[in-house]
Amino acid sequence: MIIPAGFCQANLRYSGTPVPFGAEVTLGFDTGLFAGDPVDVATSVMGNLESAGYAGFLADDAFVFDILVKFGPNSTGPSATGGTPLPGTGGVASSPGVAMLMRKNTALGGRKGRGRSYWPAIPESQFGSDGSVGSTVVGDWEDMLNDFFTKMGADDLHHVLLHGDATTPSPVTSITVDSRIGTQRRRVRG
Repeated sequence: MIIPAGFCQANLRYSGTPVPFGAEVTLGFDTGLFAGDPVDVATSVMGNLESAGYAGFLADDAFVFDILVKFGPNSTGPSATGGTPLPGTGGVASSPGVAMLMRKNTALGGRKGRGRSYWPAIPESQFGSDGSVGSTVVGDWEDMLNDFFTKMGADDLHHVLLHGDATTPSPVTSITVDSRIGTQRRRVRG
């Protein structure tokens, strides 16, 4: 991804039994009004995840161990890790290749205006044996994620979709959690 000046990328880094080779969730934020540094962003992300109740959506034997934050521009912007580890409390984990799929929607049309994130280490209780996710679980995830992104916005870190070209990052206007689990079989390393 290209990270222009005034924006950052935050990588939530996971460890634990359901992610034996690690896992990451990548998010983009507008830092134009933010007065802090990469460590401050990491602290904000971890604190707001905890405050939004994310631990209850993460399997018991997994945790977010830190947040890696990179400010733009890619070649010269500072980076750092930070945040106090956040252990999961949501129950028995699913297999390593299973994740909750969050779709990012923007005002930019076409495929370029959409993004997604795979949230790993979800408890088995959150989906059926056919891979379906019930409407209550979808709603709970959307409520938690919307609360998290609202809290990030209150910290002057507004959620954006970073692009792989020189297009200015697009503000995320809404998120949608998929009613089927996402799989990352190509990304599970052996």
